[in-house]
Amino acid sequence: MWRWMTPIKKKHPSTHDVFVGNWEPTKNNTLSKRLSGFKATMNVLYRNQICGQGFIDDMDNMISHYYLRVLEELRDAVVHWGSDGDFLCLLLFVVILIVVDIANCMVGFWELWSLVLTPITKNGAPEIQATFPPPQPCPNPNTISYYFHLLQSSPSPRHLRHLHGRLLRLNLLLSYPLLSTKLLLSYSKPHNVILSSLSLFLHSIPNPNSFTFNTLISELSRHSLPLKSLSFFLSMHSHGDLRIDHFTIPPVLRSCISIRSLSAGVAIHGLSVKLGLDRNLFVGSALVLFYNAFSHAKDARKAFYETPDRDYVLWTSMVSGYAQNGEAELALRVFREMVRDGIEGDIVAAVSLLLACGQLGSLRHGRSVHGFCVRRQFGLPLSLGNAVVDMYVKCGAFGYAERVFGRMPIRDVISWSALILGHGMNGRADDAFELFQRMQREAVMPNSVTFLGVLSACVHSGMVDKAWEFFHMMKKYKVEPELKHYACIVDALGRSGQIVEAEEFLGKMPMEPDEAILGALLSGCRVHGNIDVGDRVARKLMAMRPDKSGYYTILANMYSDVGRYEEADKIRGLMKRLNVGKLPGCSLIELDEFSSPTHLA
Repeated sequence: MWRWMTPIKKKHPSTHDVFVGNWEPTKNNTLSKRLSGFKATMNVLYRNQICGQGFIDDMDNMISHYYLRVLEELRDAVVHWGSDGDFLCLLLFVVILIVVDIANCMVGFWELWSLVLTPITKNGAPEIQATFPPPQPCPNPNTISYYFHLLQSSPSPRHLRHLHGRLLRLNLLLSYPLLSTKLLLSYSKPHNVILSSLSLFLHSIPNPNSFTFNTLISELSRHSLPLKSLSFFLSMHSHGDLRIDHFTIPPVLRSCISIRSLSAGVAIHGLSVKLGLDRNLFVGSALVLFYNAFSHAKDARKAFYETPDRDYVLWTSMVSGYAQNGEAELALRVFREMVRDGIEGDIVAAVSLLLACGQLGSLRHGRSVHGFCVRRQFGLPLSLGNAVVDMYVKCGAFGYAERVFGRMPIRDVISWSALILGHGMNGRADDAFELFQRMQREAVMPNSVTFLGVLSACVHSGMVDKAWEFFHMMKKYKVEPELKHYACIVDALGRSGQIVEAEEFLGKMPMEPDEAILGALLSGCRVHGNIDVGDRVARKLMAMRPDKSGYYTILANMYSDVGRYEEADKIRGLMKRLNVGKLPGCSLIELDEFSSPTHLA
């Protein structure tokens, strides 16, 4: 049974007593406290004859019945006592309903309100109707508009379910697809009950249109249900009378990104070309985002330049895609084109530019972007502050990084980890350990990047015991060790000369060691002259990467160091037979615009 259909169990005071002043509130009476605030107003209305004695008695009878009975009797009361200030009487009754807490679910009341107070007269005053229109699929437009507003402002899932049931009883969902689609959005957006909206779509909308399909596809994609989103897209495509437009393609491409299906996205791209949608701004932005997600910079650039009307979002997507895929110089060049086109950047563009400057190690360009953010008064929100700190750390400007870090109003684990990792990678172990302790005191939970930073500090400082301490601490914080963490332990053991222990540690790993871990152990073998372990590790690396000359060279040099020149010559001969050449060295110099690699002979 619905809550608003349950009878009122408490004995309420007479409404007549409340109006005329014969009822006095008691100290512990909660209802009396709720009613006492309206007592003076009631007396004024009664003395000025705005409502009559009969209307007061009718309301007293109505309050003692079920809520539905109250609504029915309200109609009769309004009709019967309409001459005594009917509109004010109706407002007065609303106050009584709210005060005595009969209206637990206001859906029925607001439906009554919209039906009783319509139509609106020309002078703006409400005209009371004598009867209710029957619940049929052709209500007046004001009622449809009102239900649309209720769906827009629904405060809770419970209220929304009541609305859903009432719309079904009034047969409005089947007759008005606009209400069905709005109900679908109301279910999914504020309350995250997309499965309920899916059931609604399947059972309550017999003839969905393109707008309804687009809404459902977009919401399913947004709620991390990409397979269902693609399934509904296929159903939509199979309907010959449903038009696929520029609102359909972007969420479908987003679903293809979620399931990591490049082929499906390429097929959608082909469909958009066939339908003439590929040059649309929304579709072009989605295509750039899609190809950047799969690191296909060439295809993203092609989709970008084939879109004739490029807005800020499209430019920013291109800059961000280049930066995230390691094409830092191209990201800066695209940003220069963006500025020349008269489009100003914001925080999103600044974050991508700072990432590119950090990848290039270009402190000059990074400070320029930081100055741009200061001039535009962006402040230091979390994303921008983290990007600035990361850029200064990668450029080696730790003073600037710590100054920005200290001025950030809000810091999360990424903020701490960026600074700790920077100190750790540059051998500043004391600073990294101090930051880690401050982080613990502020109750910020470390993540895998945080532990990578302190482990790197231990490696560069030769602190093997400290490295083991942090490695075991990861279990305390429920952080699963990754290959990079194992590589730090192997590197620390190898640098300290504990080659055998490092090899044993490799055998106990839950996953197969990668090139970085074996390379760290090989470097330790090279430094400490352990030819036996070095030979085994080097041959594994040569099998893993037969085109990399460095492993051949290290093994040949290790043989030469111990006087085993024949084995060294065999390794060098193997390099010649496999046509493995040594890559030329290069240095990075900064020109007027960008950093440029210069090869050295």
